[in-house]
Amino acid sequence: MDSDIKLIHAIIRYCETIEEAMERFGNDIDDFLDDKHYQASCSFCIDQIGENIKKLSSELRNKHPETDWKGLMGMRDVIAHGYHKIDLEELWITMTEEIPALKVVCGSILNEV
Repeated sequence: MDSDIKLIHAIIRYCETIEEAMERFGNDIDDFLDDKHYQASCSFCIDQIGENIKKLSSELRNKHPETDWKGLMGMRDVIAHGYHKIDLEELWITMTEEIPALKVVCGSILNEV
């Protein structure tokens, strides 16, 4: 469980980095689509979030089925193995919908322990 807690803390930090990027670069999809540095910054964070999720115990992931763990790991795989194939609009949806929800779940996991 200690390793899961460390991973959850790392996931939260990457979620917060995405939030900070959105504050810095803009909260609009057009800002995101027009800025390769914005895209690269957030892609890296989602890659790292997915990598950390893969290391979480299956017990922890199974306790929280409300989170699309598999989808986030899949997004990581797309970023890591085929960057030129990334659907930027799908990435934006991940950033604006799935990442905030993931941060909430991770916060509740920390509150449980």
